[in-house]
Amino acid sequence: MRALVTRLRPDKRREKVLVSDWPAPQGPTGNQVKSRTIYSGITNGTEHNDLVGGNYAHPDDALPAGWGYQHVGRVIETGPDVVELAVGDLVYINADHKEYVVTREDGLLIKLPEDVDPQQAALFGMSSVAMRSCRHADLRLGERVLVVGQGFIGQMAAQIASVMGARVAVCEIDPRRLERARRIGAAEDVFDVA
Repeated sequence: MRALVTRLRPDKRREKVLVSDWPAPQGPTGNQVKSRTIYSGITNGTEHNDLVGGNYAHPDDALPAGWGYQHVGRVIETGPDVVELAVGDLVYINADHKEYVVTREDGLLIKLPEDVDPQQAALFGMSSVAMRSCRHADLRLGERVLVVGQGFIGQMAAQIASVMGARVAVCEIDPRRLERARRIGAAEDVFDVA
């Protein structure tokens, strides 16, 4: 099967490659489901961390290895103990960038409504980072909040904070991201800190 993996080159540098001969997962058994990938969300932060051998990357001696956490697919097979899911269901799973994924029904899996765009759903993982940050900030109506950086997660955090009733300011150095922040309009103030 196909998979996006990190491997070591002969010069010991890491690289991401799409391979076509990655071993297919066994199963499903018990309460597991097997899904076929429709979209897999790739993030700059996570992928870069793995490429440079950062603090949460696979160790060199574990390479080649799959990576990722944003997978949208269709259930193609279920184990005998699966209750809530059926073949054909659209699902979001915290899983590697692989053509086929096997995971527990009660694991990090969400059944998606059919009217959800799978391409947009592949970004749920990053959106959840922004949501969790805003919830942990315990924002109150009218409070001021500064969101530093206007990449995808920063944009989502600004929008979520605004919906929660906060008065939002954002800062960024990239002119394109600044323009996007102004266009979206979730922030009252947009600061160029370049």
